[in-house]
Amino acid sequence: MGLNAIPGAQARVEIPTALSNQTPTKKMRVLLIGKFPPIQGGVSSNTFWTAQSLVHSGHQVHVVTNAAEVEGGFRQCLWEEDFQRVEPQGLSALVVHNTTRLPRYSHIPWSPAYGSRLLGLALQVSGAAACDVVLGWYWEPYGLAAVELGSLLACPVAVHHAGSDVGHLASHPDLRAAFSSMLSRCGIVLTTGHPGIVANLHALGVKPPSLRYTRLNRLPAPFFSASNPLDINVLAARFGEWAAAAELNRDVVAGIEHANRKRLDASLVTIGLYGKVARSKGSWDLVAALERLTPDLRFNFLIMASGTRATLNAFYAALLETDLRHSVCVLPPVAPWRVPQFLDLCDVVCVLEREFPIEYHGLQTVREALARGCCLVVSREATTKSSLTDNLVDGKNCFVIEDPRSLSSLANALRRVIVEKSLRNDVRRLGHQLSRFWEGYLPVTNAVEDALADAISIGAV
Repeated sequence: MGLNAIPGAQARVEIPTALSNQTPTKKMRVLLIGKFPPIQGGVSSNTFWTAQSLVHSGHQVHVVTNAAEVEGGFRQCLWEEDFQRVEPQGLSALVVHNTTRLPRYSHIPWSPAYGSRLLGLALQVSGAAACDVVLGWYWEPYGLAAVELGSLLACPVAVHHAGSDVGHLASHPDLRAAFSSMLSRCGIVLTTGHPGIVANLHALGVKPPSLRYTRLNRLPAPFFSASNPLDINVLAARFGEWAAAAELNRDVVAGIEHANRKRLDASLVTIGLYGKVARSKGSWDLVAALERLTPDLRFNFLIMASGTRATLNAFYAALLETDLRHSVCVLPPVAPWRVPQFLDLCDVVCVLEREFPIEYHGLQTVREALARGCCLVVSREATTKSSLTDNLVDGKNCFVIEDPRSLSSLANALRRVIVEKSLRNDVRRLGHQLSRFWEGYLPVTNAVEDALADAISIGAV
């Protein structure tokens, strides 16, 4: 576990076998319009794993996406072998179709015209390979394109939302009416059972018979299987090429590359931070708290972050101004199937959201960290957004920080995690036991499959 791996640590990934109550469905030809790797983030990851689940169940899936055009700061760093998953070749039940770039200022005022291009590409794909059902995942622009495609093809449509589209974009005066029309024209609207989200959907005109509530599924298989170690030095050496594509400040990139040249001390505790960085994610709070510990404590700080150019420049510039530059290693984001390998490098993982602007934001990072046996340091707000909320107990199976902006509280908790090895290992062990129990009795099959079958039975839009 971590850079200083515990003998026999691979045993921690074994979980009980869960019985699924799913009944086999007719084999479907699914056209999925949505985010996909190399886009970083939870929606892209969930779309990818859903496509994999559908293929595993025997369905044919065509993915139409603009993933190849994602901004550099949100682009995953892929190995050569990763591209076979993102763009499968040969006879495959999963086929990924990427949009073709549109030259800047080819029309004025300029826009990427993603909605129109996704629709045009989907029409080409559906003309070459007939589909039984269309799934649009994330409303803008994917759900809108999916519903328009369904109307043109007289094909059943389902749409799936995330937290930001239903909780943030839907309040925009120009998008609200478009979303309302979209939702009224599709057969199935996939959602969680969150009362606030359901109320928002009703306010947008969604009728209860159209709603399908997604259940929790077990985390993807790589979180429970042994994996080859991630070569931290090879990945760290690729930070420069990734940062150049993200157009980060040259001085910042040079500073990070200099920090990455050193080898982390495998005898020290490794504290990990991954995902998007933002002040509301507690990223700056963590840096400030760890800086307080540098005069008298030694540890490794491992970062795998994504974000806008401005945010990453500011975060890494602030990091380089501290003594943490002597302890840190910064990695580019990796594909979702490699996240467990990153977590295996960490002894401690921090999830510190506070005053996050999207009310319905779900957090899977808590479950991911526990599934790989990491000691979890988590904000109170983040616990409320995790499905494990009622089971996370401060000092027992995690360390809960009431407010990460209280740097003294955060620093004191981190000090205990670093110094008190027996406590850290006990908390890590109980957190992993909680994960084994929780994940072991969740269904493996994806709820989206049932919703798509329902959409087909309902018929075309």
